[in-house]
Amino acid sequence: MDKALTEGYSVKLTLKTINTQEFMTLAMQACRQMGWQLVGTAENAMLFYTNGSATSQQEEITIHTEEDRAFIRSRSVSEYLYDPQQNVQNILAFKSTLSIHHNNFLQKKYPSNRLKVQTAAPDFDFQAGWGAIVPSKHYLITPLLIYINVFILLAMILTGISPMDPKASALLGWGGNFQPFVVKGEYWRLFSYMFLHGGVLHLAGNIFALLYAGLYLEPMLGKLRYISAYVLTGILAGVVSMLMHDNSVGVGASGAIFGLYGVFLALLSARYIKGAIRSTLLRSLLFFIVYNLLMGLQGNTDNAAHVGGLLSGVVIGYAYLGGLKKRSGFNMQIATVVILSILVLTVTAGVVFLLKAG
Repeated sequence: MDKALTEGYSVKLTLKTINTQEFMTLAMQACRQMGWQLVGTAENAMLFYTNGSATSQQEEITIHTEEDRAFIRSRSVSEYLYDPQQNVQNILAFKSTLSIHHNNFLQKKYPSNRLKVQTAAPDFDFQAGWGAIVPSKHYLITPLLIYINVFILLAMILTGISPMDPKASALLGWGGNFQPFVVKGEYWRLFSYMFLHGGVLHLAGNIFALLYAGLYLEPMLGKLRYISAYVLTGILAGVVSMLMHDNSVGVGASGAIFGLYGVFLALLSARYIKGAIRSTLLRSLLFFIVYNLLMGLQGNTDNAAHVGGLLSGVVIGYAYLGGLKKRSGFNMQIATVVILSILVLTVTAGVVFLLKAG
C-alpha cells in the first residue's frame, strides 16, 4: 500500500512521581495482567499485541519513554479492518490497570502523589486514496479482480464494442450468461459472465461496491476464503439468474459482490465482528442491500442474481464462521472450500439437469 489504512489513539503521561525505568516495569506488569503479548523490547520502548476480538483483528500497543514523559499508542494491525473505539478502549484499559499497579507502588514510595495523565488528541491516520487499488500482502485479491475487470472491458472496447451501452449479442460473444447456451453445455459462462460489464458506468459502480466489501472482508477472511466466496456466490448468482431469465444475457460482478455482502451480513449477524464498528457496518450494509434491490426494480438490473448471490453469501459466511473463530489453519480452510465447492457444483448440475428435462 502507498499508506497503511490504520487508525490509532495515543496518550501522553507526565511522569512526576516515578522515573522511566519504574514506569516501564509497571507498564510491563499492566500489559501482562491484561494478557497482551510482548512482541519486542528496546531500551526505552516495548511493543505488545492485544489478543484480538472475535473478528481476529489485533491492535498493536507501543509504549516508549522520553525524559519525564511516556507515550502509549494503540493502532490496528490490519491495514483495512479497524475499530477506532477499540483503540480508545485499549488505552483506557491500560491506564486503569496501570493505575492500580502505580498506586500500589506509590503506597510504598510516595503515598500522597498521583500519576498525572494528559490525553493527546486522537491520532487518526486514515487515507484511502489510490492505496485501495494497490495490492499488498493482506490485500491482494480485490485489486486483482478490479484489474481483470477493467482489462476485459478495455479489450472489449478496443474490438469496437460500445463503452457505454454494449449490445447483448456482443456480451454473449464474450461469455455472457445465457440459459440456452449453458443448458447445451457451455457451463463456463456461469464463471465468465462475472468479468463482463455493460459499459463503463456499470463497471464503475461494481468497483465501488467491491472496494467497500473487499477492504474489510479480504484481510478478515484471508485470500482463499475471500476468492472462494466471490467465485462460488457468483456462480450461484448466475444459476438463479438463469432460472429466472430464460432469454436474456446476464453480465456483471454484482452477483458475486452481493455474495460478499452476504458473507459480511452473516458475520455481522453472528456478532463475529464486535465493538462500535459493528452497528455502523451493519447499517451501511443494510442500506446498500435495500437500496440496490429497490433500484433493481426500476431498470434493466438482474435482481435475481443479486438475491442469489446475497443468500448464498449468507450461507457461506456461516460456513466460514467456525473456522474463523477457531483461527483454523490453511488445511482446514482448504477442506471447507472443497466441501462448499462440491455443494455449489452439485446444485448447479441439478439445476441444469432440471432445465434440460423441462
